[in-house]
Amino acid sequence: MELKLSDNEWDEIYKEGLELFRSLIKIDTTNPPGNETTAAEFLKKELARDKIKSEILEPEPNRGNMIARLNAKGADGGPLLLNGHTDVVLAETEYWTHPPFAAEDDGTYLYGRGAVDMKNIVVYQLMATKLLRRLKADLKRDVILASVADEEEGCDLGSRWLVENHPDKVKADIGLGEVGGFSMTFRGVRYYPIMTAARGVAWLRLTGRGDPGHGSMPRKDSAVNRLSRALERLGSKMLPYHQTETMRAFVQALAAPQGLPIGPALKGLLNPLLADQIINRLMPEDVRPSFLAQLHNTVNATVLNAGSKINVMPTAAKADCDGRTLPGQTADDLIGEVQDLIGPEVGIELLRNVPAYETAYDDPVMTTIAAVNKRHDPEGHVIPFLVSGFTDSNWFSTLGTRCFGYGPIRLPEDESFAKRFHGHDERIPLDGFRFGLRAFIEVVWELAV
Repeated sequence: MELKLSDNEWDEIYKEGLELFRSLIKIDTTNPPGNETTAAEFLKKELARDKIKSEILEPEPNRGNMIARLNAKGADGGPLLLNGHTDVVLAETEYWTHPPFAAEDDGTYLYGRGAVDMKNIVVYQLMATKLLRRLKADLKRDVILASVADEEEGCDLGSRWLVENHPDKVKADIGLGEVGGFSMTFRGVRYYPIMTAARGVAWLRLTGRGDPGHGSMPRKDSAVNRLSRALERLGSKMLPYHQTETMRAFVQALAAPQGLPIGPALKGLLNPLLADQIINRLMPEDVRPSFLAQLHNTVNATVLNAGSKINVMPTAAKADCDGRTLPGQTADDLIGEVQDLIGPEVGIELLRNVPAYETAYDDPVMTTIAAVNKRHDPEGHVIPFLVSGFTDSNWFSTLGTRCFGYGPIRLPEDESFAKRFHGHDERIPLDGFRFGLRAFIEVVWELAV
């Protein structure tokens, strides 16, 4: 059912949403330490204004997860989960032109840590929930609002903890979360990627071992040299090509509006012999890593540790590596690919494992999102998207939830969402926030009423 409101009513919704957004940004929930309970209490108080009951669940002091539920009288479908995280990453204030927790605007943009990741979406979800109650919507499914902690540090105190300890409170049929719905312009065509899949996490520790000895007598088989050779191979070569259903659909949708010769060339991404060459020749430099990550499992060395004294060769040299797996691939698959590439002289240990997930790209939810988006941007193209990182959806999907990344923002053609995500001067266009707030509320209404 389409939501019918006047322009004046939408103006009031935007004003209310913007003030809530400013207030939420001003709550410093930098993780670590998080302190998400402060944000959870703010959300709880706002829900109470519309007589919506909620609860705060804390796995540890000050690490609160806020849960609210609107019950349908006679449910025609499983619950709809609106999931957002309230924690944010560290802001290096010396590089910001506006204080990261002041929620200042210059008339065009609103600045603040969390402006696009993802306090804007938390407010979209809050306002959608409030309006369902305020307008006395006749719900066909329960609606769950889950504003969680700790996403930025791996979800252990947020979505993972809820899934493992309170699954009945968050189990849903459909989930709307982060990473998707922002506009991006590629060769003159505007797209709105919607996350229908996300890679999994398989963090690895590589360990090279060798006999200790005096630093004045180098050995080719020292622990450091063995590890260095392995890391050089990992850094210079890609792991094997893998194609997912989401990536196939993404490439087809990306290519469809493009003319000759770009459209047919883009379809070459589906050819394992051509894909990497096309990415390196056709794609802007700042998006190449993302495209490569959608076609390969990846391992990236990020932490090194070897030795404690300059004149002593250590027994062991270690590298902690950020490993990511595509849907359909497991941590064991990744370990096998890495071992094949680096050889047997370095050991591999699995440190952390979060499963990848994939939702059908032709799901009716996508049809609803596309229809709403077309009303507000007739020239935009909604397309499915595989996210290279992980989100709370990786955990909620383990309960059988069909998860989608949908936090709409209309961006200027020269504005890159990726550069604002975790970046200095994180910001959102005020008109982009207005666009997103209305589109999100309309999608929720059509899914729930």
